[in-house]
Amino acid sequence: MAWHGRRLLVLACALLAAGVTAAHGQVPAEFKVDYQFARGGKAPLLVEFRTNAPRGYAVKWTFGDGATATGTKAAHVYYAPGVYPFAATLYDEAGRPVSRAQGEFVVKWNGEEELALTLVFGEGTVLLSSHGSVVYSNYPVTLTLDGKDVQALPLAVSPGVHEAQVRFTSAGGEVLSKTVEFTVRPAETDLTLEQRLIHLINNARLDGWDCAEQTGGHRPLPPLTPTVMNNMVARSRALDMAQGDFFKVVSDTDGSTALNTAGALGYQPEAIATTIAAGQRSAEEVMAAITKAGSFCDSLTGDYGSVGVAYVEQPDSRYGRYWTVVYTRP
Repeated sequence: MAWHGRRLLVLACALLAAGVTAAHGQVPAEFKVDYQFARGGKAPLLVEFRTNAPRGYAVKWTFGDGATATGTKAAHVYYAPGVYPFAATLYDEAGRPVSRAQGEFVVKWNGEEELALTLVFGEGTVLLSSHGSVVYSNYPVTLTLDGKDVQALPLAVSPGVHEAQVRFTSAGGEVLSKTVEFTVRPAETDLTLEQRLIHLINNARLDGWDCAEQTGGHRPLPPLTPTVMNNMVARSRALDMAQGDFFKVVSDTDGSTALNTAGALGYQPEAIATTIAAGQRSAEEVMAAITKAGSFCDSLTGDYGSVGVAYVEQPDSRYGRYWTVVYTRP
C-alpha cells in the first residue's frame, strides 16, 4: 500500500504569552508535524503522526472525533467518513503551551460495510486476519476457528477440514459475517531449492536480462534482498495452492492476493508482484519458465528491492509441486 505524507509548519513562538520564555529548553524554530496515510484516504483510515518536539517537551493531540493522545508520535484510526479538524499542541518542560499545529482531514466513504477474512498459512499453522474489512466503528471484530474465538496469531492446525469465520456487529445492531472452509494437507518444503531460485533470479538481474529480446548482456539491475516477510507471504501463497489444489494468483480458498496476505501480516509494501509456477522439479526449470512468460518476466526485471521464494510439495495435488516468488518495493 502506498502512503501519502503531509507536513504542517507552525512558528514555535505562536503561543508564547507576554513575559513567557523558553528557559527550560530550546524551542524549535518551526514546530513541524508530519503525517502519513494510505493512498485514497478511505475509512477506516489509519493516520500516523510525528513531530520535531525537543527532548523534554510534550505534545497533546486532538483528532476531531473525540479521541486524544499524547506523545511526539501518535497513530489514530478514523473509522467513519467525514471531515475531521485535528491539532497538536506543544508544551515546554514547565507544562506551558508554546506552539500549535492544526489541520483538517477529509476521510472518504469506502462503500458499504464489508468483512474481509484472509488466511495466512505456515507449515502446520494458520493465521486468521480481518485486515481490509470496511467497518465504520471501533466495535470489535471476532475471529473464530472451528467454532472457537481466536486471536490474529499463528495457530496450530491438524490435517483435515477446518472452518474460519469473522463476525462483526455494527453500532446499529446489524451482524456481518464471512466464513471460509479450508483443508490442511501434509506438505514438504525445500530451503535449498528456494535459495537456488533466488540465486538464479539475482543472476538474471545482474546479467541484464531483457524480456523482449530474450537475451542477457543488457543494463544490469541490482540484486534483490531476500526478506523474512517476503518469504512468509510466498510460503502462505504456495501452501494455499498446494492444500487447496488450485493454481492461481488469486486464492480459491479466501479470494485473497499476495497484497492481502502481506497486509494480514502487518506489511504494506509500496508495490508487490507475484509469480507462480507448478510442476517443475528444479529451480532451473522455474527460471526458464519465468524468463519466457511476459508479465512474470517483467516482474523479474522490475523496480523491486526485496524478494521471497517458497517451494511446496504436495503429492496428492494436481501438480504436485508449487512455487511462489514475491517481489516488493520497498
